[in-house]
Amino acid sequence: MQPTFRRRKFRLLRPALQIRLMVAFGGIALLALGLQFLLFQRAIGEAALAMHGSDAAVVEELAGDLVTTLLVSIGVLLPAVVAVGTSVVLRFVGPLYRFETYLREVLAGRDPGALRLRQGDDLQDLAGLIDRVAEPLRAHNADARRDAANTSAASATDADERRAA
Repeated sequence: MQPTFRRRKFRLLRPALQIRLMVAFGGIALLALGLQFLLFQRAIGEAALAMHGSDAAVVEELAGDLVTTLLVSIGVLLPAVVAVGTSVVLRFVGPLYRFETYLREVLAGRDPGALRLRQGDDLQDLAGLIDRVAEPLRAHNADARRDAANTSAASATDADERRAA
C-alpha cells in the first residue's frame, strides 16, 4: 500500500507562536546583516583612508556602495529566512497543534485513533509517547461507551417488555 501524501497547508495554526518565531528569525537575520554592514564599513573606510590619505569623497562613495549592498542583502536574505523559517516553524507547530487537538478529543471521551504525524514533522518521538500514555484512557472511554450502549439497549428491551405485558 502506497503511503498517502498530504500536502501541508499554509495556514497559521498557532498565530501568536508562529508569528513570534518568524519575527525572531527575521530579527536575527537583520542583526547579522547590520553587524556585517558595520564591520565592512569600518574595514573599507580604514583601507580607503590608508590608500588615499584623508580623501572624504572616497569614503562617502564607499559608504553609499555599502548601503546598496546592505539593502540588496536584506532583499535576498530576508525572504530566504522567511521561507526556511516558515518550513521549520510549520514542522514544529503543526505537531503541537495536532497534540492539542488529539488530547482534547481523548479528554472529551472520543476515540481519535492512534496519534500519527505527517512524515517529516518534528516531535515524532513525543507523538509516540503521547499515544502510549493516552491508550489506557482511550480504552477506558471505549469501554464506557460500550457500557452506555449496552445499558441503553437493556433499558429499551425492558421498556418493550413492559409495554408488551
